[in-house]
Amino acid sequence: MINEIAIGLSYISNDYLLMLIAVLLYIFSKRPEHAHLIILLLFAMVYKALLKEILQIPASVTSPTKYGFPSGHINFATMFFGWFALTYKIKLLYWICPIALALASISTIYLGYHDIYDVILTPILPICVLAIYHIYLRKISLGNFMLIFIIISSLCYLISFFTLDKMPIDVIVGSYGILGVSSGLCIVNRHYQYTAYILIVLTICSVINECIRNSIWFVIFGTLPLVASKAVKNFRKN
Repeated sequence: MINEIAIGLSYISNDYLLMLIAVLLYIFSKRPEHAHLIILLLFAMVYKALLKEILQIPASVTSPTKYGFPSGHINFATMFFGWFALTYKIKLLYWICPIALALASISTIYLGYHDIYDVILTPILPICVLAIYHIYLRKISLGNFMLIFIIISSLCYLISFFTLDKMPIDVIVGSYGILGVSSGLCIVNRHYQYTAYILIVLTICSVINECIRNSIWFVIFGTLPLVASKAVKNFRKN
């Protein structure tokens, strides 16, 4: 019974579920800053995977992953819930977010995915990113915001490509995802369009097998702004 409860609580920090929620909110809400959340979550995937491979801190024996720190679940959940608390500034969220994070941490420890040090230290990373975002990045234009993360994710991708024997899948998904959603936003909002076209050309001109294997994330996240724009137009008509 306790094991089933722990598995259920682990979904609070499930990266696929949280990303799906972020995508749906972006598509169906009228708040363009939800694009920020998607980009931040994709970036969280990138630096988490890169740090795991660079630090190579062994995971607990019962963990399904090879390396423990930083915890992907706690990293993703902190970024997700922290962003909502900073953006919406609703008092209830100030209670819900830490409680959700605590429950997610307890479940990952109980299930043996991570030890207590992983779940205590991991939130430092997304909190630092959120602090920089809250103080500086959310105040700048969407175009400049995207440009910053395009550069950062590209650098992470290159570091992974040249320093690691095998590039982590999360670095691939996150990097191509950021490039894709940024390109889509450039085209939809009609600014930095030439940047978008250059990104598209560079992606298409990648090594053929890498393009086929990895560019699906570019396409998936690149179509999000188009879908969201159409959904908003249909909503306004109705």
